[in-house]
Amino acid sequence: MSEQEARNMALYILFNLCRVFKPRQELAAAAGLVPHLQAFCIGKSSLKELGTHHILVGVEASLPMADSGNRARGVMSISAIQILCDMAATGEATRAILWKHGILEFFLDLLRTPSYIQTLGLQAIANWYR
Repeated sequence: MSEQEARNMALYILFNLCRVFKPRQELAAAAGLVPHLQAFCIGKSSLKELGTHHILVGVEASLPMADSGNRARGVMSISAIQILCDMAATGEATRAILWKHGILEFFLDLLRTPSYIQTLGLQAIANWYR
């Protein structure tokens, strides 16, 4: 297994663990995962590039079998974006960690992305201010 495949597998597992369970999102943020997720998002593909892919968040069955090219990076990056956006709806301690890493600016950058990723960014900002 290559290093990229191991990263993709780890992110896939993390996505499924954190997706619907806010305490796990808070634990992940407290454990220092936020900058790693940011790096995954920014990595080798830009947000504008992600907007051009026809990838649906939540199609987990395709993630482990995705090739190691642009599609796999795009799916994994979108999974990382989804985790970060979901973290905005957790507790104050998690939002403080997100703030420390400049995530609000990241969410605003999502609004400039042409696709449904804009919706993720807008929902994250709305959740941030609830």
